[in-house]
Amino acid sequence: RAIEPATGEVRIALVEEGDPIVDTSRGSILRELEAGPVLWGSERDGYNHLYLVDPASGVVMRRITEGSWVVNGVERIDEERGRVYFTARGREPGRDPYLLHAYSVGLDGSGLTLLTPEAADHDVSFSSDGAYFVDSYATVTQPPVSVLRRSSDGSVVVPLEEADVSRLMATGWRAPEPFQAKARD
Repeated sequence: RAIEPATGEVRIALVEEGDPIVDTSRGSILRELEAGPVLWGSERDGYNHLYLVDPASGVVMRRITEGSWVVNGVERIDEERGRVYFTARGREPGRDPYLLHAYSVGLDGSGLTLLTPEAADHDVSFSSDGAYFVDSYATVTQPPVSVLRRSSDGSVVVPLEEADVSRLMATGWRAPEPFQAKARD
């Protein structure tokens, strides 16, 4: 819904429907761009993806991401360069679909780029100018590693830290063993 502050008038701005359900508990992605459109996250195809929407009419102007994977969240938007930086799960074949990776894509949907190639769960934080980001990643069997990366291509600028688990291992601790099991379906 959109509310006109001066008059208090309320109107329906966008209607989301899905079969069988649209999960809004994931945390809505809604970012207003200075150029006018709204960046919107929607599960209208069964996967959470990004769309540009005209805020006045609620009409989808352009789909930005697509595929059988889900966008987790928007980390940064660079309107000047026409790119959005986001995290997603399940896109990289042969990897645990729960691992979070960082990507960038053009606001026109072109040039999807994986920025965090390691098969690990990534937590990213962008610099204020957007040129770099800190990437901290780990798995249940791999200790955390932190690196500084370029936002343009994800290349490592400098390693920052690698957890030393030698004292933990000396106690006899063993990492969990990942496994796969078949689901009912």
